Amino acid sequence: MPLDETIAAITRCCILRSRTKLEALRELVGESGQLPGSPDPQDLWPLLLEREELMSTGIGLGIAIPHARVRGLAEPIVVLGLQKDGIPDYESIDGQTVRIVILILVAESQQKEYLRIVAGFVSSLRTGSVR
Repeated sequence: MPLDETIAAITRCCILRSRTKLEALRELVGESGQLPGSPDPQDLWPLLLEREELMSTGIGLGIAIPHARVRGLAEPIVVLGLQKDGIPDYESIDGQTVRIVILILVAESQQKEYLRIVAGFVSSLRTGSVR
């Protein structure tokens, strides 16, 4: 997915105030909850925690991509959070502090859409100047 399409996938952006993984995830859940058609934050929170327990979504290069498949979601929701000073406890696979957190929510049946969105971000953010 080209960079312009990747950027177009973003539903909302925010500057994260949080400096811990759980607080940053709560901020992103709160941001997503303000969007029409978004799942209730109370329903979303356990899905994200369950996913993080399997393995950290910190993929390296200062990037994390927490995600969930949500029953009844009509359209994908992507919330981009930036933390200038970083989130040191994110447990990224390369040990780097996470500065870019991309929350991706898709319907349970949207596996291809999810993979397309993730691939677009990973491809675009591999380049240091884009990050």
